Amino acid sequence: MAQNAGSENGPIYGHQLMTDQERTDYQSRMREADTLQERERIRAEHHQLMQERAREKGITLPDEPPERGGMGHGAGMDQGMGQGAGMGGHMGQGQGNQGNNSGSNNR
Repeated sequence: MAQNAGSENGPIYGHQLMTDQERTDYQSRMREADTLQERERIRAEHHQLMQERAREKGITLPDEPPERGGMGHGAGMDQGMGQGAGMGGHMGQGQGNQGNNSGSNNR
């Protein structure tokens, strides 16, 4: 598992204070929650635990966890297809046109 891996929605609040097993357990609990209210409760409990752990270690975490969805609202990572070279339109490294396409020896 990646060090900074959260859910599909982004890093876990206080991830730097958690073990790999704690991150895995948190992700499982969030996935298994049946309702939005249950996920919010789990998130709030986790937030409180991480705040306490940070205080004990002398680390400052933001007061509020990131918004659901990880990136929040705004710019994010959406770069889409955009413009680019595409799948063709360039010559490549072939022999090119040598003036005689008959396949015979060049004379």
